[in-house]
Amino acid sequence: MQNFSDYLETKRIVTKKRVPCYVAWVSQFFNYFDKKPNNEISSEEIEKFLSQKKTVLRNNNKCHFPVRLPIFFKR
Repeated sequence: MQNFSDYLETKRIVTKKRVPCYVAWVSQFFNYFDKKPNNEISSEEIEKFLSQKKTVLRNNNKCHFPVRLPIFFKR
């Protein structure tokens, strides 16, 4: 995930402070589906993961859902 972290920092898509959060979310996605970053990702998988995360976050106010996260799965 270092490449993704470097990408976020280089392109300044999110603040440097938020990069670890985004890397963690994307890592969780790959772990959730037992995938590697170079594997194909379906839109159904993205939706399933995001809906599961939104449900968890509604019940846990300590977490903050990165509102821009879905765009990273579509690149």
